[in-house]
Amino acid sequence: DVRLAALDVLPCLGPFATPFVERLATVLREGDEELAFQVLLALDALGPHARPAAELARPYLKHPEPALRRVALSALTACGKHDAEVAAALAKDWDRTEERSGLLLILARAGAAGAWSLPRVRADLRRCLREDDDPLEHLRTLAALGPAARAAIPELRQLTRDPYVAEEAIA
Repeated sequence: DVRLAALDVLPCLGPFATPFVERLATVLREGDEELAFQVLLALDALGPHARPAAELARPYLKHPEPALRRVALSALTACGKHDAEVAAALAKDWDRTEERSGLLLILARAGAAGAWSLPRVRADLRRCLREDDDPLEHLRTLAALGPAARAAIPELRQLTRDPYVAEEAIA
C-alpha cells in the first residue's frame, strides 16, 4: 500500500515532515486501525515536530491491543506530552506484563517526567539482580531520570559488588 510506504518515509524527513502532520492527524481521526499503528510510529519518530497531532494518540492509550497502546505511549512521550494520563497508562501496562523493555525505553525518553516510575524501576531492577537478568535497560532509564535516580543507590551498590560488572567497568 502506497500510504504505508509514505508513512515509512515521513520520519526520515524530520522537521521537513511538519506540513504532513495534519494529514497524519486526519488519518488518526478516521480511525483506520491498520494505518493507526503506522501513523503513531511516524508521530513517535517525528517527536516534537508532530506535537500538533500528538493529542490524537490519547485514545489509543486505552486500546485493547498492547502494541497500539505502547506506540501511543511512545508517541506522546516523544512529542513532550508525558503527563499524568500517559503515566497512568504506562503504569497500567507495567503491571500487566513481564516484558518491560519497551516501557523502560519510553521512561528513558521521558527523562525527569518519568521520575514517578522510580519505585517500579527499582523493584524490577532488584528482580533482574536476583534472577541474573541483564540490567542495562534499567540502568539507562535510571540515568535518564536524573537526580530522582539517587534513590536507586542501594541497587547500584549491589551491581558494583558483582565481579563481572566491576571487571567490565575496568575494561
